[in-house]
Amino acid sequence: MFNHIFVSHLESKGILTPQQAADVLGAQKDAKIRIGTLAVEENMMTPEQAETINRQQATQNARFGDLAIQGGYLTQEQLDFLLDIQPHDYIVLKQILHDKDYTTGETADAELAAFKMELGLSETDFDRLLSNHVDTYITKIAQIDGKQDPILTVFARLFITTAIRLVDKEILVGKAEKIASGSIPYTISLSLKGDATNALVFSAGEATGAIEFAGKFAEGFMGISMEATDEIARDAMKEFLNCVGGLFTTELTSKTHLNLDLEVPQFLDEFRVESELVTLPFSLLAGGFRIFIS
Repeated sequence: MFNHIFVSHLESKGILTPQQAADVLGAQKDAKIRIGTLAVEENMMTPEQAETINRQQATQNARFGDLAIQGGYLTQEQLDFLLDIQPHDYIVLKQILHDKDYTTGETADAELAAFKMELGLSETDFDRLLSNHVDTYITKIAQIDGKQDPILTVFARLFITTAIRLVDKEILVGKAEKIASGSIPYTISLSLKGDATNALVFSAGEATGAIEFAGKFAEGFMGISMEATDEIARDAMKEFLNCVGGLFTTELTSKTHLNLDLEVPQFLDEFRVESELVTLPFSLLAGGFRIFIS
């Protein structure tokens, strides 16, 4: 996740061309190894056990390793070993840049220092970004204020976390944007009922990105490969938002004692913006998406 953002930074500075940036990200995907995959390769878990944990992650806000320990599939010592041998994201990125002769490690480190300074990142912030600490992405990259937008902060955290687990780890989070009026196309709206009447909204912008999203979601959630259609894409977006909505209502009801439930998600060709709202744009796979609270 961090590498996608940093590669985008290198592209914006002219250090990488768009084609080189795409090439690096493609190579990086092949180089990454998830904890579940490592556990299977090290004969610590069976493929079926890893798939069980993947399915649990669709409904629980927890990491693969934590769920594997809770389920008795891994010990803490085994998880620590897997974490030790899992390649460090930034180290993998520097190696790819070097191997492809796109830039030197010194240049990458210098740009990284400039990137940190530009965003006001401390070393702790940077370590958290590397470990996919989503709250840090929300505050430092998206620049959403948790005190001013507490509901959006919770929604964004749960949405991004679920997308990382079930769709694609490499999400390019953008800076939050304010929209005062207009329309946002190709959206799924999930209304809350009870003590709050807001709606969680997920926009794909167009069918093309949604279709690819649907294919990856089906693979991550159900473990099947499929060629999605526009109709399947809409259903997949609804199901994904239902997953996030379930986590969202569970967290809010447990922390605030609000009585909340969910309506049936609805597809809208376009969502009309009547008053100012804050949206979070991000890139996922080949599509541009955004989420917001209405």
